[in-house]
Amino acid sequence: MEIEDKINDISTNLSILIYQVKLKNKANLNDINTLLETAFKDILNIIYDYNLINLNNKYLYPAIDLGDESAKIAFQVTSENSIQKIKDTIKKFEENNLEIKYSKLKFLIIDEKKQYSKKHNIDKSYFIRIKKKY
Repeated sequence: MEIEDKINDISTNLSILIYQVKLKNKANLNDINTLLETAFKDILNIIYDYNLINLNNKYLYPAIDLGDESAKIAFQVTSENSIQKIKDTIKKFEENNLEIKYSKLKFLIIDEKKQYSKKHNIDKSYFIRIKKKY
């Protein structure tokens, strides 16, 4: 299979996934969000050579879902892309002093790309864009 075909397959499957998440969330079937935390943990570990763990495996962790203490990076995996969700997460991250353990907080948003304007005053370094490693 050509690389272009693989990229098209990935793109198609991610689009389907986003649509499924939206439909299930509208029906209050939110278990897919929890399942995707582990799936994206594995994907991020492969792509970036992290050692992320799902922090919600034992109990609901404040502000973040995935963390790699050695790389000092944490991820919030969410299907909600509102500016309020982002601000609330950053606030909880700071209130819980998580920057001591994790110097980087990244958002992995399972939704279509949204443009956040400068008026929202959000540091764009909080967002992750998965890039090819070739």
